Amino acid sequence: MSVKIAIVDTGVYDNSDLGYVHHYNWTSGSDVDTCGSSGHGTMMAGIAAAAASNSNGIAGVAYASPIYSEKVIVGCSTVYSSWVSNGITAAVNHGAQAINASFVVSDSAAVRDAVDYAWNNGALVSAATGNDGQSNFNGYAPAMYVHANAVGGTQHSSSECRDPESNYGSPGVDVVAPSRDIWSTNRSGSVTHWGTAGTSSATALVTGAVALMYDHYVTITPSSIKSKLHLGANHVCGQSGYSSQLGYGRVNAYYSVTQH
Repeated sequence: MSVKIAIVDTGVYDNSDLGYVHHYNWTSGSDVDTCGSSGHGTMMAGIAAAAASNSNGIAGVAYASPIYSEKVIVGCSTVYSSWVSNGITAAVNHGAQAINASFVVSDSAAVRDAVDYAWNNGALVSAATGNDGQSNFNGYAPAMYVHANAVGGTQHSSSECRDPESNYGSPGVDVVAPSRDIWSTNRSGSVTHWGTAGTSSATALVTGAVALMYDHYVTITPSSIKSKLHLGANHVCGQSGYSSQLGYGRVNAYYSVTQH
């Protein structure tokens, strides 16, 4: 894989399963992933891009993709719009096309402009709708913006209905992905199981699928990426079309890549 994946998050620990990580820090803190015992950004990086066939226990969706860590969060929750704007903008300037934003921040012109900057320069920001169980995610950036790829979460069950914690509704979920019982890399150099990872992990799964699509369709636009994600998604939980709770359905990387 040559498509660059940007993890705009708490930073990424240099786990051996991630290969070389390019580090950039836009916060007032040190460039270390210190979110909890596992590391939030490190786990998102593994879900999207951990290496395969190395006996380390997991493989990312777009395994072995180059990872660009754009640190915009200190600890697990201190984040400012200016940091997020700088991180997304820098990710685009560093050549990342699949940009992961597994967090929410307050609506601001700076973050909206950064998402638009990505879109206008051929990159797509996949963003979590949040984990409050609300019937809307208005005011939750970056997912709320029209040029973002808004991702919700599904339960770990045969029906794959919406995770009760996943925000949904207005301004519109694009796709959903599993948000529970996810394994990924941690900042101790091994792997960790997240029982309730939420829309964060769902977003990283979708970001991996987006990277596969950019790799397959070399000249594809963000608009076409979103369209193929919508067309390739699986209808789950009894949905027959677009659903306010599930968007266009659960992401299917294979079908999205092969949509012509």
